Amino acid sequence: MTIDEIAKRAKVSRATVSLALNGKPGVSKETRNHVLSIARELGYIKRNTHRKSEKGNKIVRLTSLPNRGFLTDSFSEQPFFSSLLGYIEAACRDRGYGLMYSTVGHDHVAEGLLELESLHPAEGIIVLGTNLSKSEAEEICEHPDLRNRVVMLDVKYDDVAGNFVVMNNKLGARQAAEHLFQYGHRSIGYVRSNVRIHNFLEREEGFLAAAQALGLGNCTIFEAEPSLFSPQEDFVRRFVSALERPTALFCECDYIAVSVARALMRVGLSIPHDVSIVGFDDIPETELLTPPLTTVQVPRQLLGELCVSAIIDGSPNSQRTATQKIMLDTNLISRKSVRFIQL
Repeated sequence: MTIDEIAKRAKVSRATVSLALNGKPGVSKETRNHVLSIARELGYIKRNTHRKSEKGNKIVRLTSLPNRGFLTDSFSEQPFFSSLLGYIEAACRDRGYGLMYSTVGHDHVAEGLLELESLHPAEGIIVLGTNLSKSEAEEICEHPDLRNRVVMLDVKYDDVAGNFVVMNNKLGARQAAEHLFQYGHRSIGYVRSNVRIHNFLEREEGFLAAAQALGLGNCTIFEAEPSLFSPQEDFVRRFVSALERPTALFCECDYIAVSVARALMRVGLSIPHDVSIVGFDDIPETELLTPPLTTVQVPRQLLGELCVSAIIDGSPNSQRTATQKIMLDTNLISRKSVRFIQL
């Protein structure tokens, strides 16, 4: 019996199964109990994951800092992170490595990572940096025992000397602005998350700069909850009561875009006839929405693969000494949530 079989039976990702079986944060209590119940039913026996081969330790550690802002305790069940973790696991397997999940608190991040390594050493450490602050990144990179062994994923600070792998947030936001402009939209609203992370700040900066360059002037700024299931009542109230409603909305992430679209349709507005919507991330739910959502595609598989390569190829056994920043370009996926306006 394998983790893959449990994941298929439980209808969750391999990452979620791994977190549940190892008692790690990242899954809800209900999902954890569901996975454990199926594992017991199928007679799963947990294997020792801290194996070594003749080449040394064959484990990569993935560490998250949940329970602050956007990265919740059940982050592995969110579509974006679920698929990203799956790609990281697959990349590790392809290179002959296992993936060990762990978490640290936001106080003394470097100290927490070193404590984990003292208990179960790994070849290198991937830090899921979605909600990693600049000071926390500096703390990691300034420690001589961590600087070249840690890769921070889903975040990048240009003036911090460390290893980062991230998508090009500003480019993606500009692609969204230009797409709406090409479709004739001149009044565009920007829907920002009420929870701020570095990626969202970069998307806002990129979109507003593009809007100015296109001569769109000041965009109306709205706020919404970064959740697929939020009713977005405050957003809807403000949007519906606006004297001049924007003809289009750009949302900082697909969680917002999908829930905003559903909320507007619940009050009788049509997408895209009454308002066009563009999201960011290209999670699976965007294709299931009616109409399917136009969005900025993030290359999650390549993010995962390059992150694992940066760990393994930059391990203490390699010859690399310099840190690096890897930023992958995005691509706009045009679907049916944007209508053409004749000028």
